[in-house]
Amino acid sequence: MKDLTKGNPKKLLLQFALPVFLANICQLFYSLVDSRIVGQTLGDTSLAAIYATNSVSSLIVGFLLGLASGFAILVARYFGANDEKELRRSMAGAILLGLITALVLTILSVLFLRPLLHVLNTPDTVIEEAYDYIRIILLGMVITMAYNVLAGILRAIGDTVAPLLFLIVSTILNIFLDYFFIMNLGMGVKGAAQATIICQAVSVVLCILYIWRKYPMLHLKREDFRMDLNLVEKLYSTGISMGFMLSIVYLGTLALQGAINTFSDETIVAHGAARKITEIFMLSFSVFGTTMATYASQNYGAGEIKRIKEGVRTVTIYTWI
Repeated sequence: MKDLTKGNPKKLLLQFALPVFLANICQLFYSLVDSRIVGQTLGDTSLAAIYATNSVSSLIVGFLLGLASGFAILVARYFGANDEKELRRSMAGAILLGLITALVLTILSVLFLRPLLHVLNTPDTVIEEAYDYIRIILLGMVITMAYNVLAGILRAIGDTVAPLLFLIVSTILNIFLDYFFIMNLGMGVKGAAQATIICQAVSVVLCILYIWRKYPMLHLKREDFRMDLNLVEKLYSTGISMGFMLSIVYLGTLALQGAINTFSDETIVAHGAARKITEIFMLSFSVFGTTMATYASQNYGAGEIKRIKEGVRTVTIYTWI
C-alpha cells in the first residue's frame, strides 16, 4: 500500500511506474510465448491463425482493460480521501459491474465470432484454427476481467508490486502449460489458448488470497454490494470513457487486419510479429497514463490539486524521455 498524497512526486511516480511497466511487459510476454511456441511446434499456418485474430481480442480485451482502469480511478479517489466505506462500495461495484459487462461481451462476441472472422477476410487455410483459438480466449474474458479489476484495485491503493509478482508466476506457468498442452497432449492452438486462460485464473486466485491476507480494510461484506444508481453512474462514467479510449485505437487495428488477412500466411505472421515489437515501444504511454490516473485520483480525493499539477508536468517529462 502506498499513499501517493505525501512525499516527493518525482520519486513516487517513478516507484509506482516501474512495476506497472514490468507488469505490462509480462502481459505482452504472454502472447509472445504463445506465438513463439506455436510457431516453433505447429508451424506458420497455426501462427497465422493466432495473428489473424489478435485484433479481435485486442479490441474487446482492450475495452475491458480500460473499463477496469476507469473503475480503479474511483477506488483510488476514496483511498486518497480515507473513506473506507465508499472505498469498499466502489471496489464491490467494480467487481460486480466488471464481471457483468465481461459476461455480456463474451456472449455477444462468441455468438457473432464466425461472421466477424469472415468480415476480417480470414483465409480459409487458417479460419478453423483461428476460430478455435479466439473462441477460447473470448470465453475466458470473465477471468481476464476479474484479474484486471483486482490488479486495478491493488494499484489504486498504491500496491503495484503484488500484481507484477503474480504475473511473473503466471507467465512462467504459461510456458510450461503451452509445451505440455501442445507437445504432450497434441491440443494445437486450443492448448495455447487454454494455457493462457488457466494462467490468468491462477493470477485471479493469487490476487484474492493476497487481498484477503494483506488488506483487512478491503474485506467485502454483503452490504458493500448494495449499489445505488449514483455509484453505478460514477463507475461507468470513468470506466466506459477509458474503455472507449483504448478500444478506439484497436478499431483502426481491426480495419488494418482485414486488409492484411487478404495476403499470404507469411505476410500475416510478419505483420503480427512487427506489431508485437511496436507494442513494446508504445508501453511508456499506457504505463505513465495508468500511473498518473492513480496518482491524480488519490490526490483529488485528498484535495491536493497542486500535487496533481506537479504530477502532470513530471509524468509528461518522464514520458518524453
